[in-house]
Amino acid sequence: MEKLLMKSILLVASFCFALPAASLASQSTASGTLADGEQVCLSGFGFLADAEATLEFDGTPVNGKLTIWDNTAGVRLVKVTGTSPLETGTVESVSGENADLESCLTNKSGVNANYSLTFNFFSGFP
Repeated sequence: MEKLLMKSILLVASFCFALPAASLASQSTASGTLADGEQVCLSGFGFLADAEATLEFDGTPVNGKLTIWDNTAGVRLVKVTGTSPLETGTVESVSGENADLESCLTNKSGVNANYSLTFNFFSGFP
């Protein structure tokens, strides 16, 4: 729902200001098992990004931390902690259109957990 809202906002902005809408540059996914305290990261280049993740032990959601970083500027854009599922919402880089963006999921459950991580990052205006 939030992704659809963001795309709608960008389409309205492009109509009102004669700017083209952002396009989905890429979607990266990863899945597997993380030990307690272990982290997995996905990266890409763009100016907008969002991430979502699940962490489960025996089918039961467990605790984790999901972040998105703007590595070009060296700043964290968002951090979400709690019980799976985790979603960041859409964030904007502070470094412009072609920022080095990275999403990381950390297992904070105390047990080995199965994970799934999806990272979407959007290109600059064409």
